[in-house]
Amino acid sequence: MQKVLVIDDAEEIFVLVRSFLADSAEVVWAADLAQGRKKIESENVDLILLDVTLPDGNGFHFFTEISNKYQAELPSVIFLTAKSEVAEKVLGLSLGADDYITKSSDLLEMKARIEVRLRKLRDSKVQNRIEKVGPLEIHHDTLEVHFEEAGVKKPINLTKIEFKILCLLVSHKGELTTRDEILDRVWGKGFHVYPRSVDTHVSNLRKKLPSGFFAIENVHGQGYRLVVST
Repeated sequence: MQKVLVIDDAEEIFVLVRSFLADSAEVVWAADLAQGRKKIESENVDLILLDVTLPDGNGFHFFTEISNKYQAELPSVIFLTAKSEVAEKVLGLSLGADDYITKSSDLLEMKARIEVRLRKLRDSKVQNRIEKVGPLEIHHDTLEVHFEEAGVKKPINLTKIEFKILCLLVSHKGELTTRDEILDRVWGKGFHVYPRSVDTHVSNLRKKLPSGFFAIENVHGQGYRLVVST
């Protein structure tokens, strides 16, 4: 579950955000910047909702401080503040924040914008991860696949369609993946593709995977199952 840190001296804002995200994220609270620093250092935070005016300092200055300290490892930051002047919004966004939400915003809009940011963070983590399946290493960000043999990594050249099919089969390894599911997930709903095209791409993928470690089984009339040797 994702973790959201609310840095705001108004506890009611924390309670509001926690109610918004009750089913999708863990929400923790820091009433000032000092507590916020400790939370960022000690907890694996995905998103920070940061007020601008706090008892012990300015949120803009704090954002610059943590940006310089954490750089690429900085959690996503949204300013959530009562300050609604255009100049304040421009400053917050120009500093590098991912969004600027005023507390006077419609509650449904506020909730939607926070949830959109969390969804983008989830999608980004999926895309950037490296997944290991037996001797295979799947790079989701670059769409590359490597096979490790005797300590040496060798590339497996897949087409984009083959890569998508492999990822789908891996996510369901040991289980049936139907042709309809492959069509929907790889080509997209409503995109007309002949079912035999799925078989052709799977056949090509099967030839490229190292034998003895992986088997793509044909489940007659239904679809395919990826079996990984242990």
